[in-house]
Amino acid sequence: MPRRLISTGSPLEKTVGYSRAVIDGDFAFVAGTTGYDYATMTMPADVTSQTRNCFKTIDATLKARCILISWAMSSFAPDTTCSCPCSEILNQTCFPS
Repeated sequence: MPRRLISTGSPLEKTVGYSRAVIDGDFAFVAGTTGYDYATMTMPADVTSQTRNCFKTIDATLKARCILISWAMSSFAPDTTCSCPCSEILNQTCFPS
């Protein structure tokens, strides 16, 4: 399967040569996603809202292209017992029971 670049059409993507995701084989590589809230066009002040927004953006981008995902964020959240404010969101998203 050839590599696919996933774009959202943002002007920044064209300007800096950025893709929201790169699909290569069975893997989707995502980078540079911020916690920006596209519904309100604001950046929330708290890290938990930003974390939720990151996952919403990634999920919506990939689902819009009929790409089913299974989260695997070991490089992002290596310690599932982390006590950071967003650890519950990371655990629910990346390691659902």
